Amino acid sequence: MLLLASVAPDDGGRGVVEALLQWMAKCGNEVRTEPFLSYGFNSIADMTGRASEYPLADISEADVDRISSRASRLANASDEVIAQFVRDLMEELIAVEFDRVCCRCGETYMRAYIGVSRSLPAFQCDTCGYGEFLDGSSLSGESLKFISLKEMDAYGLHS
Repeated sequence: MLLLASVAPDDGGRGVVEALLQWMAKCGNEVRTEPFLSYGFNSIADMTGRASEYPLADISEADVDRISSRASRLANASDEVIAQFVRDLMEELIAVEFDRVCCRCGETYMRAYIGVSRSLPAFQCDTCGYGEFLDGSSLSGESLKFISLKEMDAYGLHS
């Protein structure tokens, strides 16, 4: 399922991300329709062929095996379930965690993204969902996409 069967345990996060992007490329415009659009697949699909431009989490061989096993159980799942699985997995692997305290719940880290309209780094809490831009202003409905290494460097962000 999702081409993850071809990912070797020692391929790590990069192998998983590249396999997911290849799967999305094979799906073509199908992943640019609902329910995939609701899960941000437009921005994810635009990363095809550019995985090296994004920060990736270090994951163990056991993590790759666990991810592949979960993916294999999705063979007969609905598009909604597949879309959520892929989006959550991409967030886990690409959305970098920063030491930034959430002002709503007190969580000690937030994930970094970039605003689609404002092109400003944004941070979102995994625990409560609160988000804010680098300057502290509210996201107020802003769409987010994964922040690239180049964008992180431009704003002096290092995880």
